[in-house]
Order: sequence, then C-alpha cells, then structure tokens
Amino acid sequence: MLTSEKSVLWALVDSMPDAVRSEQEMIGPLLARLSTLPIPRLARFQRELLDCLDGLLSWRLWEAADVIHELPCSGDTFADFRLWVVAQGGEVYREVLRDADSLASIPEIGRIIRLPLPWADADYPHFGSLGALAGDAFDEILAKLGPAVAASVERPAVLDEQIPADLTEPFPEDYGADAAVHLRLPMLSALRGWSL
Repeated sequence: MLTSEKSVLWALVDSMPDAVRSEQEMIGPLLARLSTLPIPRLARFQRELLDCLDGLLSWRLWEAADVIHELPCSGDTFADFRLWVVAQGGEVYREVLRDADSLASIPEIGRIIRLPLPWADADYPHFGSLGALAGDAFDEILAKLGPAVAASVERPAVLDEQIPADLTEPFPEDYGADAAVHLRLPMLSALRGWSL
C-alpha cells in the first residue's frame, strides 16, 4: 500500500524491472496497475507525470535529444522523448534533470546511437502512449462499473491536460553550434564520435 506522501508515478514506474523499460514492454503492465487505482490516485499519477514533463522542458535537454536523434527534434518528438526519460525511472529522471549529458550513461542510448540510420520505429527513445495511459485506465475503470454508475463518475480534468510544450527560457543563440554542443554535452558528443 502506498503512503499518502509517496509518489504514485514513481511507485509504479520504479516497480517495473530494469530490463523492462521500452514502450512495448511497459504499456500493458502499467495500464493493468493503473486501472486498479482509485480515481483520485489515478488523477494524482497524471498530475505528477505532467509536472515531471514540465521539469524536463529545457533547451539543454532538447539539444541532447537532437544529438541522440542526430537531427532536430520536433515538439512532438521531444515530448515523446521526455516521456521515455520518465519511463526509465525516478533515478534516471533526477539525474537527467540535473545534467542532460548523463543520458550518455544509459546503455539503451548507447545502443540506439550505434544503430545504422534509418532507425526502426521501435528503436526510437519514445514512450508517447505514457501520456494517455491514465485516461485509458480511467476508461477501463468506468467499463467495470457499468453504465448507470459510470454515468455518475466525473472525469478528472487533469486527464485532459496537454503535455507541457512551451519553454519560458529564451532560445540559446549558440544552440546546436558544434563548439557549444561539445561544451554542454561532452559525453553525448563523444558517444556520437563527434570531435571539433
């Protein structure tokens, strides 16, 4: 049983085995667990997820995602990438929040970077369905209640909030410039085999 102080998000994500961190492997077990939660805890999971995604919204991490993908990431790709970072667990999340270059120490990032282009869809570091998982779980909970009861249950507003996408900090003038990338992201640059 979770205490009221413990994060619902990290309790669920961190309970997944370390070897199971891809979207394909995690989606089923996470949905099954979420659909057993009381609705207020389900809403709390989604609020914590959105707050974590907001915390990862920075130009430095976006630049790191560009390096990993070896091309500029769109806003949607960057959102899916941030969801993937959260899916790696609380420890990885906190380390990436502290230093985006720490992504270079994740074995999966090393594996992905070594793959020949173009990548298969399953190889991209993304977990887009995590953002909608609480909404899917809510629908499953309602389906178990039956139509009469389900009609009286209010959908938590947080389940319909968009993933944060707007950066408040100004765009760095040297974003993507070789020397700046090497300075800000030395381990990812080395992993890519880039040199000045």
